[in-house]
Amino acid sequence: MQTGGSATLIAGQNILYLPGTTVQPGGYMHGYITTTGQYCWSLPPSIPNAEVQMTNDELPATNDEVQRGFRVYPNPTDGKFIVEYMGKDKPGNVKKEIFGMKGDRVLTESFSGERRHEFTLAGRPAGIYLVRMVSDRLTKTVRIIKQ
Repeated sequence: MQTGGSATLIAGQNILYLPGTTVQPGGYMHGYITTTGQYCWSLPPSIPNAEVQMTNDELPATNDEVQRGFRVYPNPTDGKFIVEYMGKDKPGNVKKEIFGMKGDRVLTESFSGERRHEFTLAGRPAGIYLVRMVSDRLTKTVRIIKQ
């Protein structure tokens, strides 16, 4: 962490500060385990250069999302969630990958021609996951919270 930088890490089970983790004078780092399932979801993702978008089933999709993207809801989820293609044409072949916050791939699945598909994180711990959808025309990564 550089001088003037700050980071707050919130996790459901553990936080690992690896050897070499340093905070320079004037920097701030705080980590804690949540017992309420409340996470900080306004922070950018830990994967660089990923297009991330938080969606919520209570918020309407923006025009940009409708024209070119996927919508993932409900978010937060109890485990089951829906991936919906919002484009005007059919999505074609779609590959979906789910990654844990350590970068581990927890699920890979493909579907074809479906605008709406239900998935589950059953058996997975509560936390933040990255859902990446790759279609013939679009790649999009969405952060989702499992409570």
